[in-house]
Amino acid sequence: MIFLHKDRRYQPDQWYRRFEHQLRARRLSYKKIDLLRRDFRNLRVEEGDALIGRFGHATSDLNKMKPIYHDLALHFEDRIFPGEKTYQIYDNKWKQLSLLFSGNYSTPKAAWVSTPEEVEKVIAEQGLGFPIVTKKNWGAGSTNVRLAHAIEDVYLPGIIQEFCPNNDRDLRLTVIGHRVMGYQRLNFPNDFRASGSGNLVYPNHLPQECVELVYRISKEHSFESMAYDLVKDEMGSWVVLEMSYAYVDHYVRDCPFFIDGETGQRVEKIGVYPQDLILEDFLQKYPLVESLSKNSKRWGSRFSKSTLTNLFQVT
Repeated sequence: MIFLHKDRRYQPDQWYRRFEHQLRARRLSYKKIDLLRRDFRNLRVEEGDALIGRFGHATSDLNKMKPIYHDLALHFEDRIFPGEKTYQIYDNKWKQLSLLFSGNYSTPKAAWVSTPEEVEKVIAEQGLGFPIVTKKNWGAGSTNVRLAHAIEDVYLPGIIQEFCPNNDRDLRLTVIGHRVMGYQRLNFPNDFRASGSGNLVYPNHLPQECVELVYRISKEHSFESMAYDLVKDEMGSWVVLEMSYAYVDHYVRDCPFFIDGETGQRVEKIGVYPQDLILEDFLQKYPLVESLSKNSKRWGSRFSKSTLTNLFQVT
């Protein structure tokens, strides 16, 4: 049995609808639930049962799911998407930056500040100068992010981050398993921010150093699915700004290809949703889930699975 969380509030990309489509195509038993309104401890979980869902950035979602996610993962014996490691840094910008710093991954200088005095101290110690990027610890689509030209412009408490000028777009790379795919997002008019602009460009080439960087981060931290925002710093080197396991699914669907992070091979994939790849990997990781879901007496007879193999053309 696969429990499928309904992320109904997120329009137009309700992830559960595509997951449900794939579960039906594979003839796997599943049950839709809303964990924002239901206590997971009341679920009748049996051997091999699993949970799949997109738990979003709305305040009510975060306030409900963040405190219980560890126990939720234990309840399903870690047969859960997103995994706890992936979810624990979601919509927490400082945790993301701390991870990047600890792994010595390429990222701009940044610090957590709570007072004007701390802002002055960090600027002096790290050799930063205005303008500087200031962020609250949460937010999606460029919300709670702005350019500070003076100390009084800085969010307190919050994050200050080195500003990378001369970027008219960012590069959004999504890593699902061994696959790296992506697109560019043009900045809002007369703005340094690109996230949420919806003005996309799908390039025919992805910078190799970026592919290698984000794939290494995901692999080293066992992220099943993660999207990364990258820009170039003043020296022309690519740096990671933020990351998120949740994103607009049809943006990733429309990526015409992915790069295999292990082999460097390019694989054509237009029209394949991220949920398709996530579910494929999930069932490979937990084969008992698929085996028992096919034969579940709780939710009817099941048939043979369909895979994505015939959707991919290797070039």
